[in-house]
Amino acid sequence: MGALKLNERHNLFLISIINKELDEALHFAIGEKEHSLNAGDVLVVMGPTREIRLFKEEVEACTN
Repeated sequence: MGALKLNERHNLFLISIINKELDEALHFAIGEKEHSLNAGDVLVVMGPTREIRLFKEEVEACTN
């Protein structure tokens, strides 16, 4: 997750992840534990609406 650099690149803070492969529970993104993202995972982020929209568009462009 650290490789995303959400704060540096998008002015966003990662709050939690919903891992669709494990249990669909909300896992708070606290500490140093790294997590590999999988298709279908949901990121819960906080930040300016414009930055969230731009990040979403960037992710969608990579998956199409």
